[in-house]
This record gives sequence, C-alpha cells and structure tokens, in this order.
Amino acid sequence: MEDKDKKNENHEHHDKIKLTLSGLYDPEKEHQEEMEQMQKEEKRLNPFWKKAGIFLLDFTIDLLIVICAVVFLRVFIVSPFQINGGSMNHTFENSDFILVDQLTYNFQNPKRGDIVVFKPPHKENMVKETGFKCLSRKVYTKITNGETNDPCYVSEYFVKRIIGLPGDTVEIKEGEVYVKPRFAKEKIKLEEPYLDKEHQGHTCLTQSNSCVTTLDKKGIEYIVPENTYFVLGDNRGGSNDSRFWREDETSSRFVPFDNLSGKVRIVLFPFHSFGTIADPEMAKIDEELAKTLRVESENK
Repeated sequence: MEDKDKKNENHEHHDKIKLTLSGLYDPEKEHQEEMEQMQKEEKRLNPFWKKAGIFLLDFTIDLLIVICAVVFLRVFIVSPFQINGGSMNHTFENSDFILVDQLTYNFQNPKRGDIVVFKPPHKENMVKETGFKCLSRKVYTKITNGETNDPCYVSEYFVKRIIGLPGDTVEIKEGEVYVKPRFAKEKIKLEEPYLDKEHQGHTCLTQSNSCVTTLDKKGIEYIVPENTYFVLGDNRGGSNDSRFWREDETSSRFVPFDNLSGKVRIVLFPFHSFGTIADPEMAKIDEELAKTLRVESENK
C-alpha cells in the first residue's frame, strides 16, 4: 500500500511539473487559494468567540468602573440610610430612606438646625450585623489584626437635629429651648418652626410631652464642649438624645465632630415624601451673635 501511495504521489508530482511547464498549472496560485480557504475557515469559526471575548472584556471593564464609582460615592460623597424609629417624627417617618451628604463637612462646619446622621457618643446602642456584612467585617478584622471583640457588633447610627454648637450654652426650661452662643451675653429663646405644633413648647427633661416636673420648672443648662454638638430629635416626647445621655468616662451627651457621618439632604422614599431637606432659619440667634460681636468690636 505504501508503495502504491508513493507511486501515486510521484505521478501527481510529475503531472504538476508537466502542467507547470505547459503553463496550465501555477503553484503560487494554488498556494494562494489554499491560504484564502484557510482564512475563510478561520473567519467562519472565530467571529463568535472573538465577539464573546470582546464583550466579556468590555463588560468587565465597565463593571469595575461602576463598582469603583459606587464605592467612591458611598465612602466619600453620599450614603443612603433608612430611618429606624420615630425620634424625628414628623420630619421623617419610621422606615423612610434618606440620602446623607458626607462631603460638605469636609469644607465647612455644621450649622445650627442641620439634621445629621452620626454614631452616638456612648456604647449602649450596638447592633449585630449578619450575612455578608458580618463575614466581611470578620475577614477585614482578621487581615488587619484589628479589635478582638466580635466585629459583627457595630454602633447603630442616629439621626437628630443640631441645636447647640461648640461653645454654646443650651438651657431647657419649662418646655422651651434657650441658646446663648459663645460670644453672646444673653440667652435667646430658640424658635423652632420645623417642629409640629404638638411638640412646640414641649421639650421636656423627661421623655414626655408634659413639662410639669420640678426638674422642668428649674431647668438645666448644658455647656457644649469644643468640637462637639448638642442634638435633639424633632419628636421631643419620644427621642433619645443629648438631654438623656449620661456623661462619664466612656459616654457623653455631646456628639463629637468625628462621629458625624454627614448632613441629611434628601428623602428618597417613600415617593410621596421625596424631596430635599430645607435648612431651617435660625436668623434670630445669628443676628444676635452678629450684633454682639459688632458691639464688642466698636467698644475696643
């Protein structure tokens, strides 16, 4: 069989030589035709995998860009939170979704009347996360050799309104809130148009709307330390806030600046509540402070 195959190949070779000499056979043309046939076959087989590879590459790049953008926005710019509880009724309702601006306080100080999200300045309010959040915290703690306590227990976030700024003296007496800014000489009754009528004049020193106790009649003054803030919930009869937090080595009634996550800007959901949060007017106190500073400057 091998001898026959060789003879056949030799005959074909001789035939090609004869055809070449006679001008009827062109080896280069045959080679070119074979290459074109191979290219056609490659084109027939490759387009799907080539397109699939390009699609996967583009998809992966786009996905990485989106993930990086979301992480950047989430960590440095804005962050969504869900309201848990009724301490800000009826400015916010339980289960409302809000959007918190984490950028502004990098460039300016918080203002009186700002609604802020923060970690409370005490350790009672710890919640346990589960699922992926818990797992990711455990992995992070293991990698960084972090704290030895259960990393799944994290501080719960609060949302309240800033009433006292650093250096202020805040007094609560007979259901009213009075503020003496750092350089002012007299206390000023705080007008709070953002409160419902049922809460106006009902900032009690007990968690109720009846400010009739001896403590309420006597009143309490709070001097706000540097770099901290005195906060209250808009639902004055149902808010756990600076009035009630204890002051000791591990806890404080004042919220440190570093505990602030940011300023609430938008209500996202439910849709009937969707909108931006307007800054309340605290003009009376600001005018009094400006007037005091102006008078002191003229007397120098």
